Amino acid sequence: MNTPELVASSAASPASPASAASAGTAAAFDFAGLREWTLETLRDPEPVREAFIHVQLGTLIRRLAMFGPEDSLQRCSGRELVRGASLAGGALAVLLARTAATHAIVEDDLLLLNALATYRADGGVIAWAIELAALPVEAVAAHLALITDREEELHVARLIVSRAHPQVLDPAWLWAVPPTMPRVIAELARCALRHRPELNASVGQLLQRQPAVLMAVEPDDLLALLVERSAARPQTVLMAFPDCFGEATVVAAARWHLEHGEPLAALELCAPIRALGSQADAARLVRVAALLELKKPAEAVAVAATITDPDLADSAVLELIRTGSTAASVVTDDEVAALAQRCPVQRPETCFAALRLLLGRQRLDLARAVARQRQLEPWTSEPLRQTFAVLLKPT
Repeated sequence: MNTPELVASSAASPASPASAASAGTAAAFDFAGLREWTLETLRDPEPVREAFIHVQLGTLIRRLAMFGPEDSLQRCSGRELVRGASLAGGALAVLLARTAATHAIVEDDLLLLNALATYRADGGVIAWAIELAALPVEAVAAHLALITDREEELHVARLIVSRAHPQVLDPAWLWAVPPTMPRVIAELARCALRHRPELNASVGQLLQRQPAVLMAVEPDDLLALLVERSAARPQTVLMAFPDCFGEATVVAAARWHLEHGEPLAALELCAPIRALGSQADAARLVRVAALLELKKPAEAVAVAATITDPDLADSAVLELIRTGSTAASVVTDDEVAALAQRCPVQRPETCFAALRLLLGRQRLDLARAVARQRQLEPWTSEPLRQTFAVLLKPT
């Protein structure tokens, strides 16, 4: 759970969500404020879709009012539930808002968590989650052992500590979550795929046996990770999921082939990706790298020029620079400096590579200009900070 930026709850940190709900909160739920935020922030800009969502939520509220909570609530996202709360009011709004808080924790939806904390709608659940995420790794097992009679709380707690300390994630936790909580299973699987490659086979078996988990999220969100981090070939991995994956997984498979020295296979997979689809630029970036591997710099430059996403376009330029081939010569000095000036601090390798190229081209003036502009930013890369210091050292 990404907690540092989260607004702190005004309630005292409870021992568990259950105790928070029973004890109440220190300040009253600001329903009017949450409703206004929901209408301003979560409304779909497309009127037809917005009307359709409104009808769906109205039906959900009516079912809850008539029959009470049911398992189908588990399939709603946190944002859907908070929108439902804005339509309901009264005790039902409180129930939906607090359920939305738990779902937002599972989904790691920082925007929604901040809103729920600001309007005191979470019943202390957010404070509980922050406290749990801050536990030192040696205290995790003892803390989880205290949760013996609240099944949902236990599984959500395991997810929170797995995000904070991936090394504690037990593969048995994936199989222990009941099928009625597919989103929790999906997020535990995502955590395992990102941080525990040795669990890939177990996650793949789980997704094969419980396809509802894939339906609880965008299937590509899990299958693309499964393919990219698998030791087996993508075609083998995806045999168990016919017709379940989309273009994001295909592009992930292309990246797998590229990383395993098979640029022709990567190009073949990228060929049918729709030119106007959401994965078009990602596929073009793979094609750039594959063409460079095949010693076709002119074609790589032509493909790189068609990438519209700014970050992916910068990554393509970085690929041209990294190869040191004649393809790098088509990137002007000013373009290299602009790339170094705009790349995010989360990608120090881009800035470092651009500075190296400028120095190789004997453009010390541009390299120093970049260093002066970006030296005070919070870079985590020590080599880059040392490079700035050398560039700015008085001569």
